[in-house]
Amino acid sequence: MASTIRSFIAIELPQEHCRALQRVVRQLARDWPQYRWGSTDQLHLTVNFLGDVRDDRIPQVCEQVRDVAARHTDFELSFSTLGAFPKTSRPRILWAGIEQGQSEMSQIHYQIAEALQDLCREQDRKRFSPHVTLGRIRRNQRWPDEMISLLEQAEPLQVPPLCVSHLTVFASHLETTGPVYTVMDQAQLG
Repeated sequence: MASTIRSFIAIELPQEHCRALQRVVRQLARDWPQYRWGSTDQLHLTVNFLGDVRDDRIPQVCEQVRDVAARHTDFELSFSTLGAFPKTSRPRILWAGIEQGQSEMSQIHYQIAEALQDLCREQDRKRFSPHVTLGRIRRNQRWPDEMISLLEQAEPLQVPPLCVSHLTVFASHLETTGPVYTVMDQAQLG
């Protein structure tokens, strides 16, 4: 039986953007240390989560991603406010939302999903909503009412715009300390 690699396609964030989001996470973690906050050195925008992909299919996956990326030009992406899944009044995942660049990301997402439908059966089929995950609630805990108020009155995030020029195919290895991401390929836009 072929081994598998837990895989996803993402937009990497430059250090400048990671530092800006790190300031947001630091403040949240200071106010709510009981929640699980993401490692800010691994922040990214997931374009497609592929799940466990047979390792012998990874070269084909990378080729398909490069083909889709080549059909798109560089685009600008800007951040909006904090938000939550499944909804602000009942948050489980806290994220930084995207304002400008949603349309481009959605087109790329759906084209990759279609191109990989036969290679990656575990692709996430949920409605695509571009975001950077900042934190998650631990099991059997609730976000405090103050967090819900913060989300409902969220100010725009102070993160500079980003020029997206490529997509990255990552392997995700789940460790006891959290996931470790390894770059498998990069696909240039245009």
